[in-house]
Amino acid sequence: MMRETTRGKQIDRVMEKSLPIERTSGQTWWRFSLRELLLLTLAIGAMLGWATTLFLARFQPTPFYGTEESWQEDVRAIHEGLGGTDFSKAWINHVRRNASNGDSRTMFFRIPLSREKRTLLLDALEDRVMEKLKAAGCRIGGVSFGSGNKRSRVILYRRGPNDGGFEAWLREINDDSVDLIIHMHEERGRQVIAVE
Repeated sequence: MMRETTRGKQIDRVMEKSLPIERTSGQTWWRFSLRELLLLTLAIGAMLGWATTLFLARFQPTPFYGTEESWQEDVRAIHEGLGGTDFSKAWINHVRRNASNGDSRTMFFRIPLSREKRTLLLDALEDRVMEKLKAAGCRIGGVSFGSGNKRSRVILYRRGPNDGGFEAWLREINDDSVDLIIHMHEERGRQVIAVE
C-alpha cells in the first residue's frame, strides 16, 4: 500500500507541473515555448528574405549604359572626322527617365551637316556603339536601319539579366543641318532578343 501512495504522489506532482500555472506578481510575462520561438524565427527570416529579394531586384545598368551618360564627345569626334565644323553651335538637350526595373534617356543634337554625309554619320556612330558594347561585354541582339527622310540605326543588346537598345535617328531640318536623336533604354529582362 505504501508503494501506491508514493506512486500516486509522483503522478500528482507530474499533473501539477502540466497544469497551467497562475502568475503571481513577481513572475515575468515574457515566457514562450520553443515552438513559439521557432515560429518567430521563421517569420523574421521570411520577412528578411522578401526584403532582400526586393532590394536585389532593383535595376542595375550595364557598364555600357552606366558610363555613357552623354554621347556629345562621340558625336563631336564623328562630326569633325567627317569634316564638319561649328559643332560649338550644336544644340543639345538631354532627357532621362528612371524606373525601378529600367531606365531610358534621350539626347537631341542639332548639328550642321551636309546631305551626303548624313548616312556616313550614322554608320560611324553605329561602329562606335558596337565597339563600346563589345568592350562592355554585351551581346548584340540585332541591328536595323531606316533610310529616306528618317534615317536611323537601332541596335539591341543583352548583358546578364538586362536587355537594352540604342537608337539613333536623323531628322532633316534643311540642306545644311540635321537633328540627331539618340535614345537609349535598358530594362531588367523585359524584351526577348534572339542572339546569333
